[in-house]
Amino acid sequence: MSKKKRKIGEYSIGFTGTRKGMTPAQKHVVECMLKAFSPVEVHHGCCSGADIEFHHIATHAFGEGVVEIIGHPSTLQKGSLVALHKFAHIHKRKEPLERNKIIVRESSILFACPATEVEMQRSGTWQTIRFARKQNHPINIIWPCGTYRSERCETWPRPMTQGER
Repeated sequence: MSKKKRKIGEYSIGFTGTRKGMTPAQKHVVECMLKAFSPVEVHHGCCSGADIEFHHIATHAFGEGVVEIIGHPSTLQKGSLVALHKFAHIHKRKEPLERNKIIVRESSILFACPATEVEMQRSGTWQTIRFARKQNHPINIIWPCGTYRSERCETWPRPMTQGER
């Protein structure tokens, strides 16, 4: 799979989060970050919980069809959440770990919303973060309390104001 050629300043955001979903604080920060980066496309894993919440945030933040939403379903998913949501493109189902690597490779920045601030083994979200780190890929980790940590990220396109935090 090849990355699309993007112009300077055009972002593709990859997303990883838990099936339990995001906290209200994580949702707020993700929305603020999406608006700040104004991506041309976003990628997520089509799982229940945080992925679908991210899908709704992206659609709400920019309007339907403004940002290309690209789905990466897993072979483990039962039923199809894909049929319930609009996507610009849906990839073939892949094993979860391979699917997560593709999301990292096809994005310019990864937004990660883990359930805990402590790194966990046997967590798809943390596995995706570890893979992105090994690839020296830019990551914004948004903690459950709403604070975040940027790794290998250029500065925000504009700083967040106190009111946006």
